Formats: sequence, structure tokens, C-alpha cells
Amino acid sequence: MDEIKFVVVDMADWEFAKGVIEKYDLINRTKEVLISPVHDVENLAEIAEAVSRSGLKVRLNLQLHKYIWGAETRGV
Repeated sequence: MDEIKFVVVDMADWEFAKGVIEKYDLINRTKEVLISPVHDVENLAEIAEAVSRSGLKVRLNLQLHKYIWGAETRGV
């Protein structure tokens, strides 16, 4: 089974992703649905709260390598 990842910048992206997830029943048709906010997004907490409140079985996926080694580091 496949995984699908949505990269989101703002709440409009999250709402779009949520609509696609529901329209195509991706929760049941994929192994995992990932929601990945872009690094340094200003409203990360708002997106995280919306994902949590949605009740959808999705996983918030942060780009940890950018938080650990910095946004400019390549090859990690």
C-alpha cells in the first residue's frame, strides 16, 4: 500500500488537502496520509491544531532535518 504526503503552507492548503483526503477516501485507500508543513511556516501551531482537531487518521510530518541542522544544510 502507498503513502501520500500533502505539503501545506497555510490553512487554505490544509482545507484543500482535507477535501482531497475525504473525496478519495485516502485514509482507507493508503497505508499512511502525511501532512507536511513547509519549514518556517508562520502558522505551524494553527495547522497542527487543525490537523489534530480534524479527527482524520493522518500524521503531521515535520522536516526534522531542517530543525536539527538548519534549513540551508544539504545532504542530510
